[in-house]
Amino acid sequence: IYVLYGSQTGNAESIAKEFNENLERNGFISKCLTLNSTSVDDMKQNADYITIICSTTGNGDAPENADAFWRTIKKRTLPKDLLTGLQFSVLGLGDTNYDKFCFMGKALDKRFSELGATRFLNLHCADEATDLEEVVESWKIQCEKLIQKMESDSIQLESTAKLIEDITLNPNTGENNNKTNDNGTKSPSDDIQTCDADSKILPNGVLNLSEIVKHFNISVDLSTTPDSSLLPKSRRNNENNFEIVAEGKTQPSSTLTSSSSLKTSPTISTNFQDKQNLTKPTKGRSSSNTSEWTVENPFHAPINYAKWLTRPPNLSSPLCPTKSSEEAWEHSRDVILVDINIHLSGIQYQPGDSIAICVPNPEKLINCVLERLQSSTITTTTTATTVENINENKSNIPLFQKDTIIRKLDGEELSLFELLSYRLDLVSVPRKATVLALAECCKDENEANALRWVCTKGEIGKTLWKNLFEDQCVGVGELLALYPSCTPSLQTLIAILSPLPPRAYSIATSPLLHPSSVEVALSLVRYCCVSGGYQSTLTTSSTETRGLKVIKRSGLCTSYLHNLLKKWLYPSTHSNDPTPSPIRIIHKPSATFRLPGSVASPLVLIGPGTGVAPFIGFLSHRAALEKERRVSGEDTCTGMWRGGYELAGTCDLPCEGNRIDEFIQHVQPGDIHLYFGCRNEEDW
Repeated sequence: IYVLYGSQTGNAESIAKEFNENLERNGFISKCLTLNSTSVDDMKQNADYITIICSTTGNGDAPENADAFWRTIKKRTLPKDLLTGLQFSVLGLGDTNYDKFCFMGKALDKRFSELGATRFLNLHCADEATDLEEVVESWKIQCEKLIQKMESDSIQLESTAKLIEDITLNPNTGENNNKTNDNGTKSPSDDIQTCDADSKILPNGVLNLSEIVKHFNISVDLSTTPDSSLLPKSRRNNENNFEIVAEGKTQPSSTLTSSSSLKTSPTISTNFQDKQNLTKPTKGRSSSNTSEWTVENPFHAPINYAKWLTRPPNLSSPLCPTKSSEEAWEHSRDVILVDINIHLSGIQYQPGDSIAICVPNPEKLINCVLERLQSSTITTTTTATTVENINENKSNIPLFQKDTIIRKLDGEELSLFELLSYRLDLVSVPRKATVLALAECCKDENEANALRWVCTKGEIGKTLWKNLFEDQCVGVGELLALYPSCTPSLQTLIAILSPLPPRAYSIATSPLLHPSSVEVALSLVRYCCVSGGYQSTLTTSSTETRGLKVIKRSGLCTSYLHNLLKKWLYPSTHSNDPTPSPIRIIHKPSATFRLPGSVASPLVLIGPGTGVAPFIGFLSHRAALEKERRVSGEDTCTGMWRGGYELAGTCDLPCEGNRIDEFIQHVQPGDIHLYFGCRNEEDW
């Protein structure tokens, strides 16, 4: 069985790896690969069954680790019987808040069928906004049961339709959905981080499950253990996919040590940023090949300057508005322009491309996780050793420090602080299987049962989940703060947490005018939430009538940059601040969002809000192209013949004529109509 996946942010990958582990535990021979890692010949020679889990990114595009495979099989010149003999099923991940819901999942399902493969289970489309867990679990269970029956009973392909009816589960096949996702996952706005300067981990107003049950009169006893049939399967990646580096050697995860507890330093620098800053791409690579800058190896770009595009807000501090009302907080729309230096990156961009910014988790959440790791239990497949035992005779130095060096199985080495800051997502709303795994790490049985109940299927579980996670936008970092007895090991965190995705912003410049820098526009993300739903709160005159406090949230990336750019945004109070540290960026070329080849084509550009940013780049580029075109016409040779004979007086042979100039005069640039949103007259 081939378990193939296309994943942009890690969700599809984690589902695929979990499914593969389940198959192996149940005795199947299976292999988990990215779609780009396989080929048609490989599948036909080595696979009896093909299962595909794929998300969608951009405007209905394939994820980066699936795009090459998709380009290959979508060619219309391929024979219609290319995949004959293969049996397949596809699970698409999507979000109905986007226009092309599960586009890549649907496209792969359709194309496999067109090329002769047999669908043993219908396409399933999982909607992150509503029922992702239920659909994913249903698809996995049905896939396994059908394959098992077909293997054990030697059932022929034409009878597989009957098997589908034998299974009583009622999945969402996605046939009636008509919307798409961006990348297969959905996180609240630009992720979660409180703007409150308080050192507390939790913002004011966040309720735990016991408080939710009491306030909303939910009929459930959280101290009891829910029936196992109500719980999803735990989600875990490979828990042994890393080692700890010390004294130039690697040690297995069962003997983890901190580099700070050793007399000599580790063999690699613990300053991960300095190490990466020395890395540059191969000189002369084109824009289509700048993928050397990745999440693992981003370019550290200096910031040239920043400024407000809207009127600077009236702020009492660099982080919080003076207005305290929830409406003022949520409806403020402050836009910042950031100029980023890419001179040493080798990036060659085009209008329509974007820059993805790798943003760290809030430091207070990182410190919370580090604190829990000190009291966690190290678990391996053969032994469980406590931190206290490991630290015995080591001057009581804690096991985990920020500079503890971790080596992944692919050879990459990074510090624990790097892992918790930039790699693991501590802020987005987690999946149910992730929370269930954390429940098993609670020392207090009441806390463990509470987390189990919130993961259960049925109305009680859905209500608890909505009130705790969806309405309050609580992530794993804050969940640990809500439940102090939850002490997951580092292995567990790595196994259950999703990767922290970069945030992409459209480039608002032209490479003809700004070859060594890019500008991006970002709108400060601020929103309010409360258990029970913020909109219902607004209809009851005030939150006080329900006894709840509104939680003020802000986007992870925009609030991080807002704080970083104080030197330029607030010169009256921060002009003497040091130049901020470089930010980590990745170039994201666009395959389809491009200007037409000819300037004669008219354009209609619609960009409400900060959606106008790429069109600023389009307009600049179009103007630069037109200027270059006219300069080329003026500099063109007239084609005058200079033969080998004398000319009388001032007479000369007639000029052949400047055909380029004639063309330029004949072909005028097309009209451009730009529609953009104005919040008020000052915007205009």
